[in-house]
Amino acid sequence: MFFFLYIPNGSLSNKEKTILDGLIGNYEVMSSDNSLFRLILQALFLRKLKEKIKAHNSNIYFASIDDLYLRTIISKISFNLIYTFDDGTVNYLSKSMYYLDKKYSKSISCKYYLLGNRIKTLDEIKKKITKHYSVTKFKNIIENVEYLPLFEPTLNQNNSKRVRVFLCPFYDELYLNPVVAREKLEKLLLKDDIVFCHPRDKNAVRNSKNDLLITERYISNLLSDGYAVDLFGTANSTQFIFAFDSNVNNVVLDLGNVTEFFKDAFEEQVLILKNIEIKK
Repeated sequence: MFFFLYIPNGSLSNKEKTILDGLIGNYEVMSSDNSLFRLILQALFLRKLKEKIKAHNSNIYFASIDDLYLRTIISKISFNLIYTFDDGTVNYLSKSMYYLDKKYSKSISCKYYLLGNRIKTLDEIKKKITKHYSVTKFKNIIENVEYLPLFEPTLNQNNSKRVRVFLCPFYDELYLNPVVAREKLEKLLLKDDIVFCHPRDKNAVRNSKNDLLITERYISNLLSDGYAVDLFGTANSTQFIFAFDSNVNNVVLDLGNVTEFFKDAFEEQVLILKNIEIKK
């Protein structure tokens, strides 16, 4: 099996690298902030991947159905089967980038056309997907979805000890004023709170967890140890995973105005999560 990570902008954070090194070990990363160098890397990697696939009857697994480079790979290389998996809350939201086609600039569209992309719309790539894997039972990008729970919810367990867990957003991406949003969250923290920073956030707050356990596994262990969890976040994917667990109280944080790009989808995910909490 061959793992590769394509990062359109920026690079892996230390936390992301630590987790990937521990869980996968052998993988290849392609990233560059320089557009020309990134184009060269994309072309070289595409050729390398094509040569690898030619010798095997291969399947592909990926998440970002909106990414033009991944569409280019699908266009240029003949895979046996195409599988996708969840990429966070965008998979469940009708107003997200996985349901509404994005308008790319002519230069970007032309670049990927020259690289080999022939997939123009989300519907086109969705029709090519054999099966989608999801960790929740929410409606997803295609009909053929296989549910793969990370763990079973503690529905019949009455946990008495309480703990507060904060899931920090990627402030720079989500908020118009990320500095103020970060300050608002930090003012809410108490001494014994458990804090998980976003993997791409390079400015970790105090008490933040940096071990190899993914956030969901850490929370699952707390539940198994008899804790009831007050889970604070911005209606993120981890909160959706625990949405129906009777020992998890999801608290949606209001940390300020979000960017226009995420506004509609963000409002939709907040509404969905709050409605689930009301019905518990």
